[in-house]
Amino acid sequence: MVRQAWPFLVDDKEIVRSAGGIVTRDHPLEILLVHNAKHNEWTLPKGHVEEGESLEETALREVLEESACLCSLGEKLATLRYLDRSGKPKEVHFWKMDLVESRRFTANDEIDDIRWLAFAKAKRTLTFKTDKLLLKRAFGGREED
Repeated sequence: MVRQAWPFLVDDKEIVRSAGGIVTRDHPLEILLVHNAKHNEWTLPKGHVEEGESLEETALREVLEESACLCSLGEKLATLRYLDRSGKPKEVHFWKMDLVESRRFTANDEIDDIRWLAFAKAKRTLTFKTDKLLLKRAFGGREED
């Protein structure tokens, strides 16, 4: 059976756009993951673009909203394209980000937990294969803790 991938013909207005980041802190290197309470998923912080907002602004805002982490934007890593849960085409733009300030995290209906994990543990903990591949790309195949 052939699964439908990214549609060939898509009206630009139909694409759901999101942005987020792979947030790191050093000594030793740790990666920030967020837990989506509704779907019981460990993922990278990301969210929908608001009207008039750039992708970069969205990425920084969503990371702050989901994790209480103020970050600086680094290099753009990739754009993931897939069909969302309702079958709509979705693009998620990801950047590398460095932690600037960690504020007090408060759990909510969307994100109920955050964790800072070493690379290998973060890769094992992530729910989605695409997030794992993105993490591997960001750190050149690094495997050690």
